[in-house]
Amino acid sequence: MSKWSLLIMLLTLGIMAYGVQPIQKLLYSPAFWIVLLVFAALFSIRLQTVIDEQGVLVHFLPFIRKKLFRWEEIHAAELKRYSLSDYGGWGYRFGSQGIAFTTQGNKGLAIELQQGKKYLIGTQKPAEVQAVLDYYLYNKK
Repeated sequence: MSKWSLLIMLLTLGIMAYGVQPIQKLLYSPAFWIVLLVFAALFSIRLQTVIDEQGVLVHFLPFIRKKLFRWEEIHAAELKRYSLSDYGGWGYRFGSQGIAFTTQGNKGLAIELQQGKKYLIGTQKPAEVQAVLDYYLYNKK
């Protein structure tokens, strides 16, 4: 999560706390706890991708525990630069170009499956992803 997102969240909680007199009322406010739970959920978001001999394994907690794209299911895979408008922002997104799992940045692994479904998996390590793709997708098949 970016520093700006953290700052906005902390400011929101600070404004809520400042506006409540005395502070004990804040602890009994449902709005405070809802905002706190939303912030906790946002901070718990983690995208982890493992590419190995089986395929591309995605963990996108708390939304997707495990999603494996097997090499034999993949029709095409490439690194691509994307904009936030392509999928409507970061996160677990559905767009006209398919499903995206992104948390930050503008580079991702675009996968098209044999049956035509498209996915985008964000990455902060494009050079490593490209090297592993070259090895498993192009050398092994």
